[in-house]
Amino acid sequence: MDGLPAIFYQKYWEVVGTSVTMACLSCLNGGESLEPVNRTLITLIPKTQKAECMADYRPISLCNVTYKIVAKTLANKLRGVMCEVISDNQSAFIPGRLISDSTIIGFECLHALKRRKRKNGSMALKLDMSKAYDHMEWSFFISMMEKMGFSDRWVNRIRDCISSVSFAFNLNGDVCGSVKPSRGLRQGDPLSPYLFPICAEGLSCILRQAVINNRMAGFQCIRAGPNISHLFFADDCLLFSKASEKDCRTIKYVLDAYAKVSGQIINFKKSSLCVSKSIMDLKGRNLADIVGVRLVDCHAHYLGLPCFTGRKKKHLFEGIKDRIWNKIKGWNAKIFSSGGKEVLVRVFLQAIPTYGMSLFRLPKSIIRDLHRMFARFRCGGAEEARKIHWGSWEKLCESKNLGGLGFRNLDIFSRALLSKQGWRLISTPNSLVARVLKNRYYPAASFLKAEKCSSRSMVWNSILWGWGILEAGTRCWIGNGSTVYIKNDRWIPQPATFQIVSPRVFGNLTTLNTLFLPSGGWNVPLIKAFFLSRMTWKKS
Repeated sequence: MDGLPAIFYQKYWEVVGTSVTMACLSCLNGGESLEPVNRTLITLIPKTQKAECMADYRPISLCNVTYKIVAKTLANKLRGVMCEVISDNQSAFIPGRLISDSTIIGFECLHALKRRKRKNGSMALKLDMSKAYDHMEWSFFISMMEKMGFSDRWVNRIRDCISSVSFAFNLNGDVCGSVKPSRGLRQGDPLSPYLFPICAEGLSCILRQAVINNRMAGFQCIRAGPNISHLFFADDCLLFSKASEKDCRTIKYVLDAYAKVSGQIINFKKSSLCVSKSIMDLKGRNLADIVGVRLVDCHAHYLGLPCFTGRKKKHLFEGIKDRIWNKIKGWNAKIFSSGGKEVLVRVFLQAIPTYGMSLFRLPKSIIRDLHRMFARFRCGGAEEARKIHWGSWEKLCESKNLGGLGFRNLDIFSRALLSKQGWRLISTPNSLVARVLKNRYYPAASFLKAEKCSSRSMVWNSILWGWGILEAGTRCWIGNGSTVYIKNDRWIPQPATFQIVSPRVFGNLTTLNTLFLPSGGWNVPLIKAFFLSRMTWKKS
């Protein structure tokens, strides 16, 4: 621990660059110990506004910059193979997977679970991991990496990174103490976000094996859909299974076994269980007692968003307004210029609801209230007195070239975000979230041909709202032509409809492959016989 921040190395790289590079390469390739550069300063960050005890603080590790360079190099290498060693049930820090994947699957499963009317019913268990990073046993994830097939040299490099650490503490600006840990991952270490999913994969493997051995059932949104027994996003865990004593005892046994070997501590007092509506309250309480958790009617939130939505959607999203208003009240608007307020609105305030808008279509009343809050802050601040607004919000949302300020119209922006979710379903059809939604809502068609159904969730309703943007600008990729229908699909490279406008009857010609010659080219005489002569054809 040299007390030098990263900006020092950036500014004086011409002086220290060669020495730092040689030191890092000697650790990565030469087998030099990391202990001299692995002394870490612990700083406590309050988790609440009124932190009164140690449990209210989160320890953050301030690592040496030289160590961070070494660890970041290893993390970048590890990142490239995470998709191969981590199952689809995890999405945190995995390239190509997003937090929205876990959120959508979780909401769909919870929506289907609460609507399920089968006699046996299903259950969803939400777990609370107590200080998940701090309690992880080093021997456990070293064993996990060896089982996954990582080479001995690689495992030894990772072992050296985590075991050579020592801690000092930042107390009121003074550095004091020295502690040598025997377990735990540091928050602030570039390797930690990739090592934790490897550890969690141990629990994932046990749960999948329990389903294979019929010791627990898992959950299917629809009979032909994927079996979802669990969803992990970092230390957020959501488990699904049949609402039976057998499954509860299996889950309890698996969790206790995992906690014993990994060092993880599950806070059962903060964990909760919800069951299908067909399950009687007495049976639900009995199942919750077996696991050792409390029974709830429904899980209020999952990954920061409300799990269940009913008719009172506005009430569920009031939290977004509260977060924005609390930020505005915390700023002294008088010290900001008009340009400063413009930057705060565009860059900071309008970013707060982005996560929620990427999954849900917010009620129009919420959108209007947010627009009023943005406009009010720009014109005045958090004062109760009304200020004069010198332009409508719609005008301010126009680009600067057209006389506006380039603010986002949240309704339009939300639809664009939801259309991106639809595009991910098209571009990654083998992902777990795409398979879950396809089996439930469009099993025999493509996403662009999905239709509304009576049992759809709010997430699916929202994605369908964004579907219109995709539908207006997409065309079918012809390929071998076996899945593209001549009359109904959009496949012709001519706007604006991209569809056949010929009034002639096509007879038995249904799909495009009926217009191909055996050699793969177009059957020109057949085309001229059935289509208007002014249309031209080009096979992609």
